[in-house]
Amino acid sequence: SGFYRTAYSKELLALLYKPVLNKELSPVDRLGIIRDLFALSEAGVIPTTNTLEFLSAYKNEDNYTVWLEVAGGLAKLEQIFAKTKTLEKIHTLTVDLFSPTFERLGWEKTQGEAHTDTLLRSLVLSRLGRSGNKEVVTKAKYLFKEMLKGIHLDPDIRSVIYNIVAMTGSE
Repeated sequence: SGFYRTAYSKELLALLYKPVLNKELSPVDRLGIIRDLFALSEAGVIPTTNTLEFLSAYKNEDNYTVWLEVAGGLAKLEQIFAKTKTLEKIHTLTVDLFSPTFERLGWEKTQGEAHTDTLLRSLVLSRLGRSGNKEVVTKAKYLFKEMLKGIHLDPDIRSVIYNIVAMTGSE
């Protein structure tokens, strides 16, 4: 037994695109593919563009653990490309990638919602806010002002709101 990373050729990666997009592969397999892609691109074994191009296969993802890996990989890329024009492209990619999940989850919990969806909502709002999604930033600032007036904020998204307002707000 051992620990391995799989470096797929562009051709093999292209064959995996639809099974990931359509969730024909298990969450563990989808997680493994994106984890390998980020790790191998970080190590310089494969071009980072291979990873970024493949990310759109995750736009219909619904598994929190897979999203956590995607978000973590994008956060590392944001650090690497901070203060460059590439950062804007990563933000655009992030907004495109996370927006369908935001549309599905929205800002508020639904009755009987799975705990992982609650966690995923915070993750999605955080990534969209960090990437400058105007709708999310505007709503976060509004909710923050409402909180200052005494309106209760959902504890599951309170820290996300604080972070977005701190990043995008004025004095």
